[in-house]
Amino acid sequence: MLIDRHLTQEEIAIYADAVIANNTEDIPSEWKNHVKDCHACSEEILAVVDILNDDDLEDYVIEQDNNVEPKVIFFKKKYFSVIAASVVLFFSIGMIYYHFAYHIQPSHKQLSDVFTDTTVFKSTEIDKEDIVNNDLLAFSDNDDFEQLVNRFSEKSLRGFFSVKTDSFISIKKDDELVLNWENADNDLLFVEIFNNKGNKIYEEECTGDSIKIENLLKEGVFYWKILDEDFELLFCGKIIVK
Repeated sequence: MLIDRHLTQEEIAIYADAVIANNTEDIPSEWKNHVKDCHACSEEILAVVDILNDDDLEDYVIEQDNNVEPKVIFFKKKYFSVIAASVVLFFSIGMIYYHFAYHIQPSHKQLSDVFTDTTVFKSTEIDKEDIVNNDLLAFSDNDDFEQLVNRFSEKSLRGFFSVKTDSFISIKKDDELVLNWENADNDLLFVEIFNNKGNKIYEEECTGDSIKIENLLKEGVFYWKILDEDFELLFCGKIIVK
């Protein structure tokens, strides 16, 4: 007969006492059958025997079925002493690591000071380079746009479309940007502004004859276009912001 559960703590203790007394004849057959196939209960009986027994006993083997390798459920006590010592050593190393990792550290203030000082020093050096490079790059011309500006600087080449704003204008950084042209028929127009890298930074549809823009442009070179509703280019101009 088999039982469909693990042995209780009380049953484990009874079984361990019987093993120590070398008298397992009184152990119920269903317990024995269960322990034959249950590694967990066998190991627990072994642990209890080791705790209760003071003698250096020989191995105790539980009989198994013919096709199953026998399980040793009791070993000489010295082997468990080695295992117990290993567990204690591992636990001690873990406690030492925890102590050094979490208790012997610089204070938050000390760490903050160190990282802050390093960060400020590095960022200061990078910022100086960025300022120099940005100043040089921001005022460099874009060759493709320069060709368009030169083309439309000749009023005779603008065709029927008339622009009041000069092809080249210079304004201060905080000044309002005003662009003017003639549009008596209120045609739909598209105004676009590009930086000197050729990236579009502003676009507006309008049917009037001017636009006003505030706080858009930083210092540097910019270009602007006017296109009709069919997206044909009517004008291209240059803006320098100082």
